[in-house]
Amino acid sequence: MGQLKLKMLGEMQLKNYSEKTIKSYLSNMQHVANYYKKSPALLSTDDIKKYLLYMINEKKLSASSVRIAYYSLKFFYNNVIGNKNIMDTIPCQKLPIYKPAVLSQKEITRILNLTENIKHKAIFMTIYSAGLRVSELVNLKVSDIDSDRMQIFIRQSKGKKDRYVPLARKTLEYLRVYWKKYRATDWLFYSTGGMQTKYSIRTVQKIFQDKSDKAGIKKKVSIHTLRHSYATHMIEQGVGLHHLQLLMGHSNPKTTSNYLHVQKKDLLKIMSPLDKMIINEPLPQASGINRSRRHISSSRKGLHQTESA
Repeated sequence: MGQLKLKMLGEMQLKNYSEKTIKSYLSNMQHVANYYKKSPALLSTDDIKKYLLYMINEKKLSASSVRIAYYSLKFFYNNVIGNKNIMDTIPCQKLPIYKPAVLSQKEITRILNLTENIKHKAIFMTIYSAGLRVSELVNLKVSDIDSDRMQIFIRQSKGKKDRYVPLARKTLEYLRVYWKKYRATDWLFYSTGGMQTKYSIRTVQKIFQDKSDKAGIKKKVSIHTLRHSYATHMIEQGVGLHHLQLLMGHSNPKTTSNYLHVQKKDLLKIMSPLDKMIINEPLPQASGINRSRRHISSSRKGLHQTESA
């Protein structure tokens, strides 16, 4: 695509698109060029329809993948070529609506209690207790854990938005045990490659699948199921949709309303469902650790804790 690719890249950067979206859009446009063996600028409306039908009928791609292709093409013609009419007659595939799998609190307790590795258990507890996306989890830094205000800072998540979520008491206690062993300084959860390398999403997914299997979970679950379960359990506790939307970081309230497959109760108090579970007790003890709710380090509101206590 040459110059057109550079122009498309520039237009997306000016609109502050995420790196993931930029990479996806450029990759799709390259696939279009390879499919026709010519510049996408030379294609007609019928050519575009043919390509999308090729993705649906021959490649058997999901509606989500076809929609990404559709919107990358639309962006290209609208913003790079300046032809805003070429796709007017091409419909965009609708996404099927699935009810997400949800784990019960007993099932999550079983998974946590079967997870002996301190790091892995801390990861699962953090994701579930705060309803995090796995991408948000691996991007957490030590300084994002604010034990003074009992909150976690989520920076530049989906849609490039920052937000705060509550920090569960039991999660904080276990994160202190985790930090005592692993001494994280930058990334909260770092890989075996070193403290400067964050944990990979794929690794978290594989570990959770392994522990779910060992816990005898028969449902089709993934690490994202912990987030779905958090949302469902919060609604069961009586948390309203607006509050949950803010906690989950949803732009559209319709996304949050997908969790309304349970009966609402009166909103009494927002509390992480993890704090109502019985996890293997006692939690691993780390000598010299002050378990008070004040921030762990006097130098910053992070996970470090002074050891003079």
